[in-house]
Amino acid sequence: MIILLILLSFNFITATNLVDHKNLQLNLYLDLIKYNTQEKLGILPYILQNPKGVFLEVGTGGDPIADLLSKIPDNISPTIIASDIDSNILKLLPTRHTVLNQYLNNINGPKLELLQLDATKMDCFEDQSLDGINASAVVHEIISYAGGTDALDNFFKDALRIIKNNGVLTEKDFRFKFKKLNQNLMSF
Repeated sequence: MIILLILLSFNFITATNLVDHKNLQLNLYLDLIKYNTQEKLGILPYILQNPKGVFLEVGTGGDPIADLLSKIPDNISPTIIASDIDSNILKLLPTRHTVLNQYLNNINGPKLELLQLDATKMDCFEDQSLDGINASAVVHEIISYAGGTDALDNFFKDALRIIKNNGVLTEKDFRFKFKKLNQNLMSF
């Protein structure tokens, strides 16, 4: 009985606090990861080709999502779902980048939704419900904090489940190289 309680307690701690390194100085952390903005913009051409599409940004980080939205013309209305496992990052986004407030609940033009999401468990999305997923600069995070390569396998399986047949999954991570796996998964 004691062992079971310890295991349950351990699972609770690891499931809810996977990203402790961020919490101490969140603004500093976000400043340090700004370098991946170019990688995060790789999905922009696909958004522009599908002006009413729904796109998921995994591990948003903050600065890249503000830059991405600023590059989408006001006359198209894609929905960008900025997700992160850390709810503190999502709470900080509209404060850190006040321009994002105009996209939250936007009726005309690009729309922004914020979603706390574990990228290895995306059951909140129905099958083939997204036009694209951008997972750039997040693969190393999934491997490091969510359970190694098994967690990465879970992410890719779930991502391919929720992407529409003609959708796209973009991934670019400075630590890993992937080859084209099928028509829905590409690395640039």
